Amino acid sequence: MEKSGIFTAIVLGVVQGIFEWLPVSSHLVINHSISLLGKSFLDYDLGYGFWLHLGTMLSVVTLLRKNLIVDFRKIVIDQNESFINIFKLFLISTGISLFFGSIFFLILRIQLINWVGIVVMGVFGLLLFAEGLSKRRNFRRISGFNLWDSLLVGFFQGLAVVPGVSRSGLAMSILVKRKLNIHHCFLLNCYLNIPLSLASVIYMGISGRILVSYDSIISLISSFFVGLICLSIIFKTFEKFEERKLKLATAFLILGSCLYQLIV
Repeated sequence: MEKSGIFTAIVLGVVQGIFEWLPVSSHLVINHSISLLGKSFLDYDLGYGFWLHLGTMLSVVTLLRKNLIVDFRKIVIDQNESFINIFKLFLISTGISLFFGSIFFLILRIQLINWVGIVVMGVFGLLLFAEGLSKRRNFRRISGFNLWDSLLVGFFQGLAVVPGVSRSGLAMSILVKRKLNIHHCFLLNCYLNIPLSLASVIYMGISGRILVSYDSIISLISSFFVGLICLSIIFKTFEKFEERKLKLATAFLILGSCLYQLIV
């Protein structure tokens, strides 16, 4: 049964605002939500997609605004070599993500790898689960983020175009395997989300996939505020729990998303 436009906008905003930051595929949950609401993917693509992504991007920028201002000053004014290096690596990672994402997207059009989502998420979920059982203590700092990290994260983030694959889940799993603690992994994941979301918004804008309406603005507001609240809760949760528990919880969410895909 088809729901009203305002109800749909609010629901999609809530779904986007929550699942964008969890290690599960927000795109997959959005698709199922659209179906339950009696809408088509075309309705989402033209009426809501641009605004939902813009909303969550603005939520992370708002929450990390102080960090971003400090980073900007370090890079532009102070010319801090360490910050400039990390910024360059973020750009490299984003470029690689967009490149491989485009390739995977073209392959998806001939439907050769639609089954990959469950396998990829399952493998990374198990790897993260194994990390959660380990007692590693010698973690690297964010300042140690290097070219190899950038290349790996960039490649696997590109896989997020595959149905059922979570960009956040893969990015965090890779960074954990690269010996960064999970608190820094989530922060880096949020930073990496900004340029990719911006690229997605620009692409949708250039391709004419923007419909300005009362409902679309409602979806923007909904995804922004829910995203802001969800991110705040996650950051506070990460401050309260120890490394191993957070790794295991993240692994269970990733593996749970695999089970969800098998059932639905």
